[in-house]
Amino acid sequence: MLLVTKKFDRTTKHRRKYDCYSTQIHLIKSRITWEEALIYCKANFSGGMLRIESEADQEMVRWKLINYSMENDSLNLPVWLGLQQIQFLGFWVWTSTGYSVCWSNWVKLPELPLSHPCGAIGTRDDNFKWSDQNCLSKLHFLCEGDKL
Repeated sequence: MLLVTKKFDRTTKHRRKYDCYSTQIHLIKSRITWEEALIYCKANFSGGMLRIESEADQEMVRWKLINYSMENDSLNLPVWLGLQQIQFLGFWVWTSTGYSVCWSNWVKLPELPLSHPCGAIGTRDDNFKWSDQNCLSKLHFLCEGDKL
């Protein structure tokens, strides 16, 4: 578990330069499909699946994954994020908010109609870049918020 500071206005749900709060990041070590991860995070954590909205968020997640890799040496596949593509329209959204992705860290921006509609963050070997993945792949995943 890791505390990450995000700048967010809780009343309007818009990013601000004030009103900081901390959220917990949880790396779940079970390997399940993206949809199973979505259901698990919604049922067990107040923030749902993890969203990364800035370079600072990305850096905190990177450190979380580096620390886990050093302790376990078993993180060799991408890790699910709460990132999903609206396939008919082609844009990506964060499932916890429904907001489209503004800041991103793609290895290569997925192309329609060839892309997979679920997003993951890579491991150290992939420089922690994001990629589109087959939603039926079984991967570790990240949730955020307090445990319910």
